[in-house]
Amino acid sequence: MTTLSPLVDRLTEQILFDIDDLAEHLVECFNRLEDGANCIASIGPHYAELVANLKLKVDDVLRLLTIQTNASARRAAACIAGGKCGFMASLDTYANDIKLCEAKGPKA
Repeated sequence: MTTLSPLVDRLTEQILFDIDDLAEHLVECFNRLEDGANCIASIGPHYAELVANLKLKVDDVLRLLTIQTNASARRAAACIAGGKCGFMASLDTYANDIKLCEAKGPKA
């Protein structure tokens, strides 16, 4: 997950840039036109592709985070399962050592 952080940071920066760009142009448009209601109609078509790409970027980030989080959870579960298996395997050794200690004393 730590290697994922820089990528998510860059994607987030791109998303924020797109949002800031759209907001800046909308404010500028509202300030220039007497009737701000025409603003969306006048610049909206130019931003249709930007909004579509913005949605794709957000979807990509969410999909990436979901996939990587699930993969990390599976890796963690595998580590825990491996640790439990190792512990269970070592129980035989401990049981044998305890029996030997009981039979021959602690210096056996």
